[in-house]
Amino acid sequence: MLFCLGAGCGGSAGPVPLLWLGKNGVHLPASTAANVFWVDLGIDGRETAPVVVDTGAPIALLHPEAFHGAVPKGSGRVAAMSLGGTILWKVPTVGITGDDSFAPNGQRFGGIIGHTVFGQFQTSFDYRNREVIVGPAPLSDGLDAAISLPFSPRGGGVGLLPETNEVIEFPASRVVVGATVEGRPLTFLLDTGASWVALRSSLFQAIASDGRGQITDEASLASGHTTTQVTRLRSVEVQGLEVTSAVAAAAADVDDLLSGVSSEIAEPIDGLLGAAFLREFFVKVDYPEGRLELHRYIDESHVVDEYRRVGITIRGLIDSSGITYAVQRVFEGTDAARQQITVNDDLLAIDGQTLASLDIATVDRMLLGAVGSTHRLTLSTRTIDVLVDELLPLP
Repeated sequence: MLFCLGAGCGGSAGPVPLLWLGKNGVHLPASTAANVFWVDLGIDGRETAPVVVDTGAPIALLHPEAFHGAVPKGSGRVAAMSLGGTILWKVPTVGITGDDSFAPNGQRFGGIIGHTVFGQFQTSFDYRNREVIVGPAPLSDGLDAAISLPFSPRGGGVGLLPETNEVIEFPASRVVVGATVEGRPLTFLLDTGASWVALRSSLFQAIASDGRGQITDEASLASGHTTTQVTRLRSVEVQGLEVTSAVAAAAADVDDLLSGVSSEIAEPIDGLLGAAFLREFFVKVDYPEGRLELHRYIDESHVVDEYRRVGITIRGLIDSSGITYAVQRVFEGTDAARQQITVNDDLLAIDGQTLASLDIATVDRMLLGAVGSTHRLTLSTRTIDVLVDELLPLP
């Protein structure tokens, strides 16, 4: 999930520090489905919905229907917003109509929280332990020494809300990071709300011109759903920290997003540095001190590759008896295709585990694995062993 408020933005607006009550170093349990951080957000002490914590977003962009009207439509404020044991008062919000999508736990998706919520705090993202930490806290065990990058939040200005034509102000919030991709020095926006490394289409096409594997994949942006081209990068490096085989994506809508951010900060942005790179690190964004720290995990067993999988994707349907799953897509050239699994086939169990009580993120992870290994799929008509394929091979 990616976010950009609008193109053609300029100037800057300083955030007004929020009044808050709580302890420093609050650990918020999170789901990391799609490699973004989903946490429970409470509004006015009564309505709760899952939201994505997004360093790429300058504001809180929320779906009023997910909070049963507790969030006003358009530009407004909520009296109280709660994140774990931390309560913030009079938080500015932007309420827009959602698309009826659901979070991994089956609840209606509540939206995105950005800099206006957490930008006055040191905020850390722990991919291994699936936590967002608000405020200073001791580091987890099992981390290498950090690299530390100074930053000053960039951008800010005004934007137009499409639904209401309201003009809103938003603060300088963009954290800009230099990185090297396969030998190319590039400029990125730090974006915990991006599942992959996003690139401009022209750059993506130049990198992928060597014939490496590509597929299309669906993505959710703040502006709606889009279809992206996806491939694998040999290397992404930030200050000597290298990640290999990171997944990159590009689309026309992503180009528009990057152009909007570039206009806002008055500097060309080549891409979004998202979870395909960040998940190998404990990420600390110290907004008060203007410092980004990356601590590499010594044990990276939490890192799984979503494109080394049985060659299907799934969709879930929630009813009174639980969740039922069916095949949504079959990738060409995979063992799943050779074994004639088809779209809309009902999927009842994986490796003997029935699926009705499991959320979709858990079920999807059960389809991943080492290339050449197998998973036993129980369909409504048969049970078969299906190979795990590499969907994005490098030449």
